[in-house]
Amino acid sequence: MATSVSSSSSVSTIGDDSKYASRSKATKRLNRPSPMSGTPKATINLLPQHGSFQPKILDLLDDVHVKIGRQTSAKSAPGPNNGYFDSKVLSRTHAEVWYEQGKVYIKDVKSSNGTFINGVRLSQEGEESAPVELNHNDVVEFGIDIMNEDGTVLYHKVACKVTIIILASAEGTTREAGPSNNNNNNNLGNVEYLQKRLSKPSTPSNSSDVGLDRVQNTTDFMPRSLYNSKDTINLDQLVQKLQVELQMATEAGSELRVLKSTVGNVERCMSKENLSQMTARIADLNRQLQQCKEQAASYLEKNRHQDLAMLSAQRELTRFRATIRKLESENTKLQQDNHSLQDIVDACRLDKDEETLGIRDQLLQQKQVTLDHEEENRKLHQQIQILEVRRNFPSNQPIGLQQALQIPSVQIMLAVFIPIFSVVQYLLLQ
Repeated sequence: MATSVSSSSSVSTIGDDSKYASRSKATKRLNRPSPMSGTPKATINLLPQHGSFQPKILDLLDDVHVKIGRQTSAKSAPGPNNGYFDSKVLSRTHAEVWYEQGKVYIKDVKSSNGTFINGVRLSQEGEESAPVELNHNDVVEFGIDIMNEDGTVLYHKVACKVTIIILASAEGTTREAGPSNNNNNNNLGNVEYLQKRLSKPSTPSNSSDVGLDRVQNTTDFMPRSLYNSKDTINLDQLVQKLQVELQMATEAGSELRVLKSTVGNVERCMSKENLSQMTARIADLNRQLQQCKEQAASYLEKNRHQDLAMLSAQRELTRFRATIRKLESENTKLQQDNHSLQDIVDACRLDKDEETLGIRDQLLQQKQVTLDHEEENRKLHQQIQILEVRRNFPSNQPIGLQQALQIPSVQIMLAVFIPIFSVVQYLLLQ
């Protein structure tokens, strides 16, 4: 079973001249008699909430679904009598509206940004909703506002107020959806009042009457509609549509008043006194402009000299960098040569040290041999002395130093050992 959504506040209409013309043409088309098979069962008006689209009038046939969606090609271009919108927030097939058994229904058909009626979303993203009854003065929103990073609105949602008119049914009866006044006498009085207003000539002083001629074509057929029992459009429908057109004409009058005020301000600005002031002001501005141009030319000349100086400095810098690179290369080569010489010196020093150590080892060995020889010679000398002493002197008489030096063998040994001792002492001191 379809879910019913409560109605919202009264109808508000905003539009321009093209909107008024399209509404009048649509009203004429609705009121033209047509065969029963093609006669709309209901008409819904989509009135924009923030002027993001042209007001639309959708005729609903019995059990024929009208698609609501985004424009995808020239065939689906937005128009006053179709459900297509030039909006980034709508899906290609966003929702469907249809008439069934005296009521108007709407459902979301798996849209991305959702369909809202009076602030209530019909289904989750990508899910088809159940049919929901659409009532008079409901506020319908297709999609959501897409925001920028700074919090401003990038793409607006499609928000509109819905007015519903139920036309002739299968039994030939008519009714209007939502709250309405069913008193035919009051409706007739409203129509007569509108006809009197339309018959008055519009003057510039009465700007609210400007634009009423846009609904004159709509009321041309009213007497036939009121008294012709064969006409299928009821009096309530005519009154409501005329009230909407009257409201739109009133708003057009307000816009014309604002425009007239703007034109008056422009005319005052174009008076002779203001023109002379403006001429003097323009001359002053021209002088200031000339001074600014001269200053700009001076700045440009200074900038040119600075550019030349910078270019010369850049050339000097390039030359210095090349010299630095050359010196660095030479320094690197000298360091490499120095390292090579240092390696050679270290190698020579090492060889010399090794040679010195070898000589020292040899000297030590020779010294040790000399010491061994000296020890042996000393022992031999002692033995020789002992033998000579024994031979020359009796064993019971002591021998003095002077006597020992007079012995030839002792003198020979001293002559041999004194040079050897001197050489050893010299080597040890080195």
